[in-house]
Amino acid sequence: MPAKFDTYKDYREQTLMLLQSAREGLIMYEHDFSACGFSDRAVAQALNDLLVRNPAAQVRLLARSADYIAAQCPLLLQLANVQSQRFTLHLANTDMPTLLTPFILADMQRFVRRCHFDWAKGETDDDAQEVTRLRQAFDLAWECSIPSSDWRRLDL
Repeated sequence: MPAKFDTYKDYREQTLMLLQSAREGLIMYEHDFSACGFSDRAVAQALNDLLVRNPAAQVRLLARSADYIAAQCPLLLQLANVQSQRFTLHLANTDMPTLLTPFILADMQRFVRRCHFDWAKGETDDDAQEVTRLRQAFDLAWECSIPSSDWRRLDL
């Protein structure tokens, strides 16, 4: 069901609802995921629930920077260590600006998207054409991205 939002609080709420509704997988693109509330326990729990509920589910994060996750999201780091084959973070290639707006796409059916990296204003929707466009842009950006080791802990 389409909805609009214009505050970061609403963006975090819409993001959490989308994460909790995911059944098959998630693809996400953000600057560093700080605006999404990814340091919250509820986000880590929603992602964990998805991966436990569906052994075939995949979670792919594409970020411009991994610093926030590495420094502020210990529960996500723990989940990524346990589910490393199904929970991956890549860094976007800044020379390939194929993605211009941050978004989260659940089950290749529903999305939450902000209009710009610097604004909270955005929307949720399930428009099939827009879902396809977001998926194609993400796939192209993912192919040109690099895996990030910045958020992996080294156990010595």
